[in-house]
Amino acid sequence: MAKYCTKCGKEINEEAVICVHCGCSLNEAKKVKEQDSDNIGWGFLGFFVPLAGLILWLIWRDDAPKKAKNVGVGALVSAIIYLVGVLIYVILIFCVLGAAATAGASAFALMPALLI
Repeated sequence: MAKYCTKCGKEINEEAVICVHCGCSLNEAKKVKEQDSDNIGWGFLGFFVPLAGLILWLIWRDDAPKKAKNVGVGALVSAIIYLVGVLIYVILIFCVLGAAATAGASAFALMPALLI
C-alpha cells in the first residue's frame, strides 16, 4: 500500500519521516491534523466580524487549514452580502432620483429622504 504526503499529496516511501518532495515532517503533519478541527463556530465569527475572519485566516491557513477555511468562508460570505446590499442601495437611489427628475421634482429636495 502506497503512502502519500499529507501536505503535498505526492507518493513517498512507507518508512519515510520527511517528504522528499516538499520537506514536510510527516510526524508534524499528523500533530497539526489532530489539533485542527472542523467547527462551524469559526465560520460564524468570520461572518459577523469579517476583519477578524481575514486575520485568523491569514494566521491559520498553514497551521490549521480546516479552521482557516471555515473562518475565511464566513468572512467572504459576509463581504459578498455587504457588497450586494450596497449595490442594491445605490441602484435604488438612482431609480428614485431618475423618477423624480422625470416627474419634475428637484433631486436636491429628495436627497435628505434618501440618505437615511
